[in-house]
Amino acid sequence: MVKNYDWFEYQGRRFLETKGIIVNSSVELEGIVLVAIAAACPDPENHAIAPAIWFDCPSPDQPQECVRWLDGQPPASVVFLCFGSGSYLEPA
Repeated sequence: MVKNYDWFEYQGRRFLETKGIIVNSSVELEGIVLVAIAAACPDPENHAIAPAIWFDCPSPDQPQECVRWLDGQPPASVVFLCFGSGSYLEPA
């Protein structure tokens, strides 16, 4: 049990070091929640980009907005976490 607590405590401290958090949600679906999170904790900024995985891409020649944003970021500066996968990332 202590191991889990230590992990959450560590992640809580690391949370404050981030520049932003990508949230797999949208203002249309969870606007009230996103506003409440931003009011309670303005830093780091949350970026709602849902859905993060597109099932109906119009054309491979026209990347989605989130892909254009990701392509504009410095190498090794973005981490994608999918909590629905049942797996986890080891510390680098």
